[in-house]
Amino acid sequence: MNEARFMRIAGIAGIVGVLLLLIANIQLGSTPKAEDPVQKVASFLTDNRGQALVFVLLFGLGYILLLTFTVGVWELLRRAGDRSGLPALVFAAGLWVIVVGSAGLVAVGAAAFRAPAIAPGTAQSLLDVSNIAFALIGFPFALLYGAASLSATLTRALPRWIVWVGALVVVLNLIKVFSVFPRSGSFAPGGGLSLVAVVPIWVWTIAVGVVMIRGTTRPSAPTPP
Repeated sequence: MNEARFMRIAGIAGIVGVLLLLIANIQLGSTPKAEDPVQKVASFLTDNRGQALVFVLLFGLGYILLLTFTVGVWELLRRAGDRSGLPALVFAAGLWVIVVGSAGLVAVGAAAFRAPAIAPGTAQSLLDVSNIAFALIGFPFALLYGAASLSATLTRALPRWIVWVGALVVVLNLIKVFSVFPRSGSFAPGGGLSLVAVVPIWVWTIAVGVVMIRGTTRPSAPTPP
């Protein structure tokens, strides 16, 4: 497979991966909040067992596609002239995201798989594990988009507005990490802040995917110091 074809495949993989994550969330619907009682959590898993398992499967497939996309981002930055460690850091952080995210998926899948036989307290604990995992995923997200934005700034590999979206992702995801402390409200794990932090990630991924598909990178850009 030649380089240009792989870049197009990686771009498509990123866009399709984001769409799978979006579909997974939409079909699952509104999930229990951190402050909800254990019985409500257990009832949700029992009533939506199939949707929860589909959620896990779609996310798992989406992660495979997004890993392919991350390799494409690595190559995009290298082609733009970045011979520093930043592109490798982008890939390492992307792999970190998938590992932590998969741990959260396993918790949701285990809770749904055993519903309704699982004890309500155990169901709530597993859902908490998932929510906290997705909160802590803010660290690798911040590293990934920080490294990508810095590399793209030095090499002009991406349009300026995409770089600014990446910077916004860094800020929001560093804030999201601290959502592990509150137990109620939109700032708690799984609250409204989680959605706010993930939207610019999806926008950035789709935009960079389009850049890859169109082949509008600049391989002749100067190598950063």
